[in-house]
Amino acid sequence: MNKVFQDVTTKDEDVSATISLGVIEIAPNETSEQAAKRVDLHLYEAKRGGRNTVFSQL
Repeated sequence: MNKVFQDVTTKDEDVSATISLGVIEIAPNETSEQAAKRVDLHLYEAKRGGRNTVFSQL
C-alpha cells in the first residue's frame, strides 16, 4: 500500500500523500450510529500507529 498510494504522480508534478484507515465489520444488532463511532475510534488508532496504517479489530 505504501508505494501505490504514497508515490502518486500526476501530469504536472509528484504528489506526496499518506493514508490511515479504520475498518470494521458491522455486528448484526449494531446501529449505524454505533458502527460510525467504532470505525471512528479505529481510524484514530490507525493514525496513532503512523502513516499508511490500517486498524481493524473483529
